[in-house]
Amino acid sequence: MISPERMRPAPVSDEDFTAAQAITAQAKPADGQVHRYALTAELVLGVVTARRRDFTAHRAWMIRGYAVGIGVGTQLFTQPAWLVASGPFTPASRTGTMAAARLIDILVSE
Repeated sequence: MISPERMRPAPVSDEDFTAAQAITAQAKPADGQVHRYALTAELVLGVVTARRRDFTAHRAWMIRGYAVGIGVGTQLFTQPAWLVASGPFTPASRTGTMAAARLIDILVSE
């Protein structure tokens, strides 16, 4: 059951959370496309909460960051399953299998 009242204060302010979400690690590969990584925000929030000595929130943010990072390994299961079931990748199916891997890891971490 989800309570309408907060059990404890937020680990970071709304402004800090929004600012952390805007932080990205950008890589520009040969195709010129910019890639953004959600892992950066989770790690920043993990450090912020640890510095505030809120180790429960720190643990939660670090687990979330790990879940985002490990999604690449989970793709080793989602992509071969797609290839067996449907054949070669299209851009949409590749995106779908990557999203499925991330979703699996995020659901397990939460």
